[in-house]
Amino acid sequence: MKYMEFDLDKKIAFSITGKFVSPNRNWIHISRSLCDFEFIVMTKGTLYIAEDEHKYELHEGDWMVCCPPCHQYGYKPSECEFYWTHFTYNDHQNDPLFFNDNTRPELPYPLGEKKILLPVHGRIPDADRLMILLKQLQDSDRRYQNINLNSLYISTILSELYSQLYLNKGIFGNTSANNRLYTDILDYISWRIHDDIKVKEIADYLGFNSKYITTFFKKRSGLSIKQYILRKKISLAQGRLSESDTPIGVIAMELGFSDSQGFSNTFRKLTGQSPSAYRNTYGMRKEFYV
Repeated sequence: MKYMEFDLDKKIAFSITGKFVSPNRNWIHISRSLCDFEFIVMTKGTLYIAEDEHKYELHEGDWMVCCPPCHQYGYKPSECEFYWTHFTYNDHQNDPLFFNDNTRPELPYPLGEKKILLPVHGRIPDADRLMILLKQLQDSDRRYQNINLNSLYISTILSELYSQLYLNKGIFGNTSANNRLYTDILDYISWRIHDDIKVKEIADYLGFNSKYITTFFKKRSGLSIKQYILRKKISLAQGRLSESDTPIGVIAMELGFSDSQGFSNTFRKLTGQSPSAYRNTYGMRKEFYV
């Protein structure tokens, strides 16, 4: 694996951002010379993209940092959606340090070190948190067109990903067996997120008793399973509210809430806004179909 180290004392500068939606299943990423960094976060489908001779297959929930200078191109039709952001580093020198699995520094960096290290691609541990920051970046760019503010958002987004990968000891610092159980619980919740999920259903499916997985999950994540499920549902609702005109009652039903009032109360409790207020705030986004 290839890694890049960014020094936050050197300037990470925003260039442009957007969300891409492929116009049809036969779309292929354009061929071009990439002169700045491009950060891609997949939200749907599969993107077949290459840098020089290296080919990548990105799926929903994956990220990639495309490194300049390179020849970037699609090598297969891609039906997909993704957020993308271009930025420069160190006054356009674009010269992060590069490492591989054998040469990378010990992680995480000491507390107070102003450096972040990222693999060039991978799976986002908590994609919902990253999506919120990307939407805030797009809203900021649309409202203010303030490059300094947008650049701070880029640094925050990259730092959030670094933190998820290397600072979340509650998830990554335990045995492989426990990691597998934790992942199985998350996978089951993602699979059934549109239903009214009960803890007993999860326990029965995984072959454990309810008390055990309740205690286990709380210890690992800091949240009860119920709290996690609600946050996951509300995060999905935020995406639907900001990216579609689907009625609020329909979104509530699609996410397994028994009524729209219960959904609205939960949404307000977790976000501080009503669903309609959230849509009014974040409902406009920038889309580019090129």
